[in-house]
Amino acid sequence: MKRVPSEGYGGSPLGRRSPTDELAEGRAVNGRSGRILVVDDDPIVRVMLEEILAEGGFVVTAVSGAQEALELLGNGHGFAAVVTDLAMPEKTGMDLLRDLRSRRQYELPVVILTGSPTLESAIAAVGDARVRYITKDEAHSALLAALQDMVDDHSAVHRRPSERRQRTAAVAGDEFDEVLGQLWMAFQPIVSWRRRAVFGYEALVRSKHPVVSNPVLLFETAERLDRLQDLGRRIRALIAECMSEAPPEARVFVNLHSTDLNDEELYTRDGGLARHADRIVFEITERASLQCVHNLPVRLRSLRAAGYSIAVDDLGAGYAGLASFGQLDPEVVKLDMSLVRNIERQPRLQRVVRSMLSACAGDSEILVVCEGVETIEERDVLVELGADLLQGYLFARPAPGFTEASF
Repeated sequence: MKRVPSEGYGGSPLGRRSPTDELAEGRAVNGRSGRILVVDDDPIVRVMLEEILAEGGFVVTAVSGAQEALELLGNGHGFAAVVTDLAMPEKTGMDLLRDLRSRRQYELPVVILTGSPTLESAIAAVGDARVRYITKDEAHSALLAALQDMVDDHSAVHRRPSERRQRTAAVAGDEFDEVLGQLWMAFQPIVSWRRRAVFGYEALVRSKHPVVSNPVLLFETAERLDRLQDLGRRIRALIAECMSEAPPEARVFVNLHSTDLNDEELYTRDGGLARHADRIVFEITERASLQCVHNLPVRLRSLRAAGYSIAVDDLGAGYAGLASFGQLDPEVVKLDMSLVRNIERQPRLQRVVRSMLSACAGDSEILVVCEGVETIEERDVLVELGADLLQGYLFARPAPGFTEASF
């Protein structure tokens, strides 16, 4: 006999308590304290998921759409993870994931459930440890195991004080100029394996400051102090100072935060990098939203008119999936190292990377750089799949100046 949507797990009728009531109750089931938000437009599937998760000891709140989920996922929402269907009307599961990441809820685990896999959702799943991709036919066996791992990791992070935030909070606004004065640039080669030659270099910011000692802390501090624009300008000025030492045939890849695209100084024809524009590739990370950029198409046209090229960075690591292609129309794509790591042992990654290399090599003629290559086995599989441009410790570590690569 088919169960009706109004019947809940354990014989309790659904609808007696609102999602807000369930959230406020916050009870633990079978000793596990973990609230899971289920998002699915099919009431039968919601009931099924509630039963599966209740068996695993989770407290479940179920809603029928992404918008209702976003209303619950405000500050202090108390959920340990989200389980969402991929194909839903109005907003899909990928739309929900994008909205969550744009709200800076980067740590919240998300499980994407679907009966119809897509390349975009598969890339998101393999590229972000906080995202899992599970088909509905394996939901019962795989869902509980995935959630238990993800919720345990998520809880462990939030049980201890954030040392990173404590450290960045120690730097006041008037001290950030000192931080900027202690920055320097390292460069890591990008090689063409077919030519056994250096194709270009990625410029990577480094810090000598005793507190703001790594790039993650640096950008978090700049964002907190509303100094991202100053940081971007300082980095570009340091790169410009090094350009005279770069091999004349090498391209130099420069990372841009999305907020840098709003800085009018970036578009001036007499800026430090402007005289080298035909050799500069601006990497725009997929980890950050482009929604904050004003008149993005106009700004991209201006950069290309000046001679710059555009790359999508960290593809496979962020929430935007393939949507950034339509916005940026890049000349270069950089595949995140999460798509490369141990690829020789992961047929699933091989299929994803092969598809992406094939798509980019078609009519679009987009260059693809595979980042994070650390072993000969990874290199050999990537080359077999069709990759040419490679970057990683196998060839050279980031270092001051423009070093040679090892082949």
